[in-house]
Amino acid sequence: KMVNASEVENWETKYRDLLDKAKGTIEYETAKNMPHRSRVGRTADKGLKGVLMFGRKKDTCVFKISNDLLGSEILAEEDAFRLLEADIIEQAKPVSASFDAIYQNIKQGLFKTAVTDKTDKPKREALDKIHAIAQSGTVNADYLKDLQAATEMGALSGHSMQFIRQLKPGEYNTLPQEIDQDFLDRVNKMAREVDEGKESIILAEELQ
Repeated sequence: KMVNASEVENWETKYRDLLDKAKGTIEYETAKNMPHRSRVGRTADKGLKGVLMFGRKKDTCVFKISNDLLGSEILAEEDAFRLLEADIIEQAKPVSASFDAIYQNIKQGLFKTAVTDKTDKPKREALDKIHAIAQSGTVNADYLKDLQAATEMGALSGHSMQFIRQLKPGEYNTLPQEIDQDFLDRVNKMAREVDEGKESIILAEELQ
């Protein structure tokens, strides 16, 4: 019963079920033979706009999205799957004139983990707040070290960065609940493995 309950609560469950039901269908075989670097435009209202790219390097997979040439944001798998989800009646659209430039910008830094913009104000403010939290001694030091690394490599969403920046001293202990250790472990695993293996860009979508 506990295992069944866990499966129901897991966000992956509905996608695994969908995959199992699709096996053996024409759509499944078509998807399997889809060439790498495939691209498509969409007008679906997903709450986010921009170019979403999925790539793999050795055993590490990453989703990144960007709407300009200023940088890109790593997406958690759950968030990326929600963006990728489509109704069967949805029609593909041509990509915009700005697609190629944004695509190439994301591609260059798809697996890059180093700090690339020391002057990024939101990032610097988030790092300063993490330093202040560390000085307070109210949050586990190892957790904060992992959080700092994830912030420096640009792995946090804009929402998470804002949450950190707005934290008040009495709220510091809520930080691990907002950004959990499991997420940081996945980010750090990716950081350790990105220098190995061959990069593969699997697909890119433009949400218009």
